[in-house]
Amino acid sequence: MKVISSKKGQVNAMGPAIIALVIAATFLVLGVIMIQETRDTDIVNEALLNTVGNETFSSVTEAGVATTYAGDLGFKDYTVLIVTNASGGETIPANNYTVDATTGTVTAVGTPHNNSDWNVSATYYTGDQAYRGANESIVGFQTFAGFFEIIVIAFVLAVVIGLLLAVFGGRRAR
Repeated sequence: MKVISSKKGQVNAMGPAIIALVIAATFLVLGVIMIQETRDTDIVNEALLNTVGNETFSSVTEAGVATTYAGDLGFKDYTVLIVTNASGGETIPANNYTVDATTGTVTAVGTPHNNSDWNVSATYYTGDQAYRGANESIVGFQTFAGFFEIIVIAFVLAVVIGLLLAVFGGRRAR
């Protein structure tokens, strides 16, 4: 007597694997979102208040000069405390310059000290170790995006090969 085997059962066996992959991808995306939200909370990204005393800005003009600390990870809220002329030591009034708190750029505005060196004392916030770790995780995941197409192609090929083997796999002797 011949036993007729059902191909439908073999195709249905792939369902749990596909569901597991979808769940894993969902958890991965949620994890990245949680890491990013943790990094962007004020308690993490404003954890360290830094104070700079007499940083010399060379030849400050209307184009502006940025602080050397602007590249610090999580740099934000640059606030100038006092500005003095580097050569004479006199204080430059606040109405003679503007400050971009996001970039840390100080720009001369109608001052006789235009195109001269200034000493700037200021404060700014940076992220702490939690910020750095979360940021490294997010940057690492961004490099993963370059491989996403390859992963999708491999997954589609695995499903197609699995279906071909399930349909045309031949019969087993029993």
